[in-house]
Amino acid sequence: MLKMSESMAGIKQSSAGKPKFNEADRQRRNAEQARRILNSRPLGLPQPQQKVESLDACLVSESFAQSCVFGQRQQISKSFYFKNTGAMAITKGSALVRNEGDQVETKCVPIELQVQPGSIFEVSVEFETPMEPGHYQFGMQIQFG
Repeated sequence: MLKMSESMAGIKQSSAGKPKFNEADRQRRNAEQARRILNSRPLGLPQPQQKVESLDACLVSESFAQSCVFGQRQQISKSFYFKNTGAMAITKGSALVRNEGDQVETKCVPIELQVQPGSIFEVSVEFETPMEPGHYQFGMQIQFG
């Protein structure tokens, strides 16, 4: 006597000797196969990542060149013009912040309006030149609000 394995359950022999499946078994096997395919992934491929909306901007221009000469203890306001190259709007309150370089007091002026993707916007920085003459450098980056 032959025992049928679990995977062979529901198979009947046709008169021609070929296996014959009933419709309910066929649907069950198709659903199981579809679940296995959907829950598996080929080896070596990373898991699919969810799309993350990004904030990004690139510098378009600035109000004066980086290598300008100023007097001692002079109040300076410099404007930077950026283009929102990200996929999301940049929110009101975003600003440039000093992130590296010489210790120069800076005051960042936050942007006043929300900036849609593709739009150009202005960000200003106010600073006072140091008492000692010299060459001073500092880096800035956008801090998204």
